[in-house]
Amino acid sequence: MHPTADAQYATEFAAWARGNVVTHNHVALVNMPTVAPHAKRAHPTIEHYLPLLVAAGAAADSTTVEVLDGGTSYGVISMESYVWRAV
Repeated sequence: MHPTADAQYATEFAAWARGNVVTHNHVALVNMPTVAPHAKRAHPTIEHYLPLLVAAGAAADSTTVEVLDGGTSYGVISMESYVWRAV
């Protein structure tokens, strides 16, 4: 059974992640387990979150970030992606 609406916790976590990625807030991204809304529920284990840290850390702070909004699958899995582009 597929939910008819996105879960609020998933939407709030995705918005938090997007805001910190586009502003290059690496401190917040690294400290996600203790500072993000609904962190434990959105990411009960860390392995799917770690690649975001690698990509964000590899990009220079002068890059622009393009958000590829992939929507949400099953009401709880954000399919959002990011592209870092040199200015």
